[in-house]
Amino acid sequence: MKNKYKIYWILGAVMLLFITGCNISSAGWIAADTITSSWCGDSSSSIVWMPSSSRVYIAYYDIYDQLWGYRNIFPRKGSGAWSNPVIDDNSGVGKSLSLAVSPTNGNAYVAYYYQLTTNLKYATAYPDYEWDSITLHTSAGDIGWNPSMCFDSSGNSYVTYLDSSTCSVLLIDRFATPLAVDGSALGNSVGMYSSVGFTGSNVPLIAYYDQGNKRLKLADKYGGGWNRRVIDSGDVGEYPAMGVNGETFYIAYKDNPKQAVVLAYGNTTSWNTKVIDASGDGTYTHIVVIPGAVRDTICIVYQGIGPNGLSVLMAKSTNSGASFNTEVVAHTPGKNISAWKTGTNEIIVWCL
Repeated sequence: MKNKYKIYWILGAVMLLFITGCNISSAGWIAADTITSSWCGDSSSSIVWMPSSSRVYIAYYDIYDQLWGYRNIFPRKGSGAWSNPVIDDNSGVGKSLSLAVSPTNGNAYVAYYYQLTTNLKYATAYPDYEWDSITLHTSAGDIGWNPSMCFDSSGNSYVTYLDSSTCSVLLIDRFATPLAVDGSALGNSVGMYSSVGFTGSNVPLIAYYDQGNKRLKLADKYGGGWNRRVIDSGDVGEYPAMGVNGETFYIAYKDNPKQAVVLAYGNTTSWNTKVIDASGDGTYTHIVVIPGAVRDTICIVYQGIGPNGLSVLMAKSTNSGASFNTEVVAHTPGKNISAWKTGTNEIIVWCL
């Protein structure tokens, strides 16, 4: 008999304590809240916080082949109920998705894979919470798996995703112009996992897993053309999650031989790598970067090996070169973990 999948969200009351480097263990975690107990969330989930409306949005894959967006009045604890507006009710959508919020209009957007047509789709949430979807990239091949979406400072959306037909990672802009970042034309098999962000000067940075050579790579467009760098090698780089502040990047990823969570940090000319959790497994990593005046706060959420078996863990530091404090968020397996910051808190969602 199949297990039911549950998506949870959990709130850590960290406020300004983390910006000064304090451990969140003194604040603790609010008990997990079940959003739904239907057959859902196993393949993908993503969460964003919309400051314009003070709402949490969660998109996840429904096993009945529907993509749902959930929202609530924040804070969730003690008030409000979850509603379930449909993002796209076509059969076979959403097994892989990414949510983002526009910095200019405050609306939520989601990029997602449409497995029946093997194409990439894109939907917008308007202020009345009605979703409008379009096909962003259509092809005779199989494209759109594992999308990662973000916005530049001008509010232009960009999505990276896998072209399975050519084993390439692509970047597409709001004008539906796909650009080949790396792939088979260069003799590489890449793009199974990717994560995109923009620097303070609006230069795209794309972290991705080179599955052909089992290494972590970074692509950027400083100077106009694509520059591709090997950030780490040796069977590493799955589940990359990137955060950017200014010209500095932070990439959390999995180290397979060590079964560890690793962080790469720096810029495109100089970077370091650091093992964050030597027994953390590192599957389903997600990173949140909270900019600080002196140093950034780095929060890495991932599946790890906790005291009671598989757990959802978070590692935090106010200095990427300093020791990280690891917190057990929940003693449960955590698939498709995602996190978002509200400015004073972190929200974590995962599938049980």
